[in-house]
Amino acid sequence: MATDLTPTTSLANIASLKRFGGVDDTVGSTPHDNVNSGAATLYVLEIDARNNTGENVYWKATDATSATVGTTQAHMMIKVRKGIKQKVSIMAGYSFGTGLSHWCVKGNAHTSSDAPSGSVYVNGMLA
Repeated sequence: MATDLTPTTSLANIASLKRFGGVDDTVGSTPHDNVNSGAATLYVLEIDARNNTGENVYWKATDATSATVGTTQAHMMIKVRKGIKQKVSIMAGYSFGTGLSHWCVKGNAHTSSDAPSGSVYVNGMLA
C-alpha cells in the first residue's frame, strides 16, 4: 500500500507571506496585539532566547485582536529552553481567524504574567 506524500497546503502563494517582528522586537509580558491587523495564518516562527539564560520562556499566542497577560487563554504555546534560539515551521499553517496577539512569560500556566529576565526576540512569517 502506497503512502500519499502530497502536501496538504500549496506554497504557490509564498510571495504573499509577510514578516512580523524582527531582531529589535523584544517580546515580554506586554502583548504584541493583532500583529497582522486581522486574520492570519502562521507558517514560520523564530524565538531567540539566547539573552535569556535565567529560565525557560513560554511564547504564547491567542486568536484575538488583543490579549491580557495572566488572564487570556493562549491558543498556542511554545516552550523555549533558556539560552537558545528555537525555530518552528508549520507546513499547513496555524490559522488565527480574528487576529494574532502574542507574548512571552516565565511560566506555562495561563495565569503566568512574569516577563522573562532577559531579552527574547520573536519574528515569523504569516499570510
